[in-house]
Amino acid sequence: MGGGPVCPQSNTKCGFANDEVPPNWDGDLSTYVIREEFIPEFDMSNTSIIGHSDEQPLHPGIYYTAQIVITDGNGWKDIETVQLTLGNSLSDSDTSMYITLEETSDGLPIVSVESGSQYIAVSNIYSSAEFGNIEQTKLVLSIKFQLTWLFLESYDTDGESLFLPHLSVSDAPCSVDSDVPCNIENEVLSSNAWSLDNDFRFDLMAGHITAIELRNGINHYNSNFDETSIGVGQALRVSGRVMFSEDETPAPAGIFDIRLADYENQWGTSIRDDGYFGMDFLVPVTPSGHLDLSLQMTDMPGLSEDETQTTPRLRLAVDSESPVIEGIRLDNVVSDNPISISKMNDITILVKTSDNLGFSEMSSIIVHYRIRAGEAEISRGSTVLDSYLEFEGSYFWDGNVDFTDGGSTTLLPTYELDIWLSGSDYSGNSFDSNSNSESTPFSSWPLALIGPKIDLSSSNTQMVWDNPSPGAGEVATLNIEAFNEGSKGNVTYILERLDSQKNWVKEVQVSQVVNTNSTMYVSIPYELSEESSGALEFRIMVFLGDVEMDRKAIEPLLVKEETVRDGEALAQQAGDEIFGITLFIIALISVSFGLWMLVVSRRMDMEDENSNDGLDQTQEVIEEQSQYKEIPKIENQQTVNSNTSQQLPVHPQVATPLPMPLPMPLPNQQIISPSVSQPQLTNDPGIAPLPPTGLPNGWTMEQWEHYGWKYMESFKK
Repeated sequence: MGGGPVCPQSNTKCGFANDEVPPNWDGDLSTYVIREEFIPEFDMSNTSIIGHSDEQPLHPGIYYTAQIVITDGNGWKDIETVQLTLGNSLSDSDTSMYITLEETSDGLPIVSVESGSQYIAVSNIYSSAEFGNIEQTKLVLSIKFQLTWLFLESYDTDGESLFLPHLSVSDAPCSVDSDVPCNIENEVLSSNAWSLDNDFRFDLMAGHITAIELRNGINHYNSNFDETSIGVGQALRVSGRVMFSEDETPAPAGIFDIRLADYENQWGTSIRDDGYFGMDFLVPVTPSGHLDLSLQMTDMPGLSEDETQTTPRLRLAVDSESPVIEGIRLDNVVSDNPISISKMNDITILVKTSDNLGFSEMSSIIVHYRIRAGEAEISRGSTVLDSYLEFEGSYFWDGNVDFTDGGSTTLLPTYELDIWLSGSDYSGNSFDSNSNSESTPFSSWPLALIGPKIDLSSSNTQMVWDNPSPGAGEVATLNIEAFNEGSKGNVTYILERLDSQKNWVKEVQVSQVVNTNSTMYVSIPYELSEESSGALEFRIMVFLGDVEMDRKAIEPLLVKEETVRDGEALAQQAGDEIFGITLFIIALISVSFGLWMLVVSRRMDMEDENSNDGLDQTQEVIEEQSQYKEIPKIENQQTVNSNTSQQLPVHPQVATPLPMPLPMPLPNQQIISPSVSQPQLTNDPGIAPLPPTGLPNGWTMEQWEHYGWKYMESFKK
């Protein structure tokens, strides 16, 4: 150290600017450190014991956090020691905690906490130190601690006198040669007055201690400690909460045990989170029939005590007698006697029971049943009877049961019905299982068809349609005469029809009461639909209630079709055979056209022959007649118009010219023929005949008169 200049001996400036040379302080002869000493201060507005309220007790086993905020203008490294004393004096080491600060390799503060006695437990793991500003002159300390169960009992004043925590902080010495802190600052936490509370109590608020019977949810605990009834073997759940004696702070988990006991029985558990506890047990058999149980705190830590004002008690009257099933009746039929199958869809069940304490309003009986055929099970189910009538110490339960499951289960006379009962009395005792076990039903009944008996195949049964061949839309009535071989009852007849999909469809149902050993007459009307046709197949079924007694197919109905006449028949035939009629019309038109063409062709040929030969023959006949016959003179004879032949209609039926007359012999005298105007013959054939279909398309009558023959000749080419 020393021996050289601090700044270079040149014109270069010495300093810390960009164009300056920094000084070399290692060349100085001596170094002086000058600083302003600041007194450390507590920030009391942010310093407190977290988890504690002013004038409230501190409890052992509960974690608290002391938050201490310190400001030192010389930096956090100037702080040496911090002391927190819960008592009224800093000299009381039994209630003191000491905090020192160290620097980590990263330049951050780390705390080290020590307890002054066995009465306070501290945690270095959960304690910490943080900066409160950027300048690192403000330090926030979080110290985790709790009171032990050995804490001095003198501080347990039940809140009558309170204590104030004290704080002290000391910084580094003012000189390197001294061990005495330069500054010591003390403060009092006036907002955290406290006293010790290490005792406990049961939370006796209404509903906070319960004894719930798991069977029905009834609470058997009451604040007056009245006795309640419960059955032997019933499950009971007792639960509650334990608090510190002076406030609402719950007891720490697992700190001690809770016991429910009397002189002969006891059950125990430990405390869970938030001071809750709970235990389940089965009610035992007691010779006296009574239990008087109390809640107790056991194995309590340190100097703590149970300060509950009134010890909680649970008083139970134990019922050890099971209710008795005296009998069951189905439709007033006792066990082992046959039951009518027709009543099984809605049969009345009556159960008679008795019990020394009776049944509650919420009590019920469950009827379990099984229908079997020998050892094979057909169906099973259950129903609840929830109402009863008390009479002379007995309790009668009744209700209706459907053993057919809504008609889905078919019952036969060979089946048997087994019944079990389950339930409990007011105390929760179940029925005696000696004659009501799984392998032994309480009661059984055989099933039978009791009531009317109708045999559709008997010779005494007649089934006839009043109209075997009805028409569509008419009503046909099936008349049935049958003999009842059984007792009086209601019989149901069902008429079913076989549809086009080969399924039987229910059409008509008729019910009628029949007397014992008597003949019954039933009429079943059936209305045919308008679309009915052909043969309709039917069958008749007879039921006793919901049980089928017999069935039989009957004669089918032959539906008559209505006779259609006149135009309606023709229209119907045309509608049914439209294709054949179309072909017939086409063929008729073709034949007519062919005949017409044949007639026209022959007529044209005949006209050609007449035009060629007929004229010459006529002249010859005239000459021959003029030679042998004298034609007398006729007076006032009208001149025959030569155009008359043109006005005469040409008949299409004339195929050949008339035969010429035979020549007559002439006398010897000379016959002078007067001058008679002869009709001029012409080759005009007249108007062409019209086709059978009328004028051709686009022709007029005038055109046809002039060019009809040419139109006809075109068909010959």
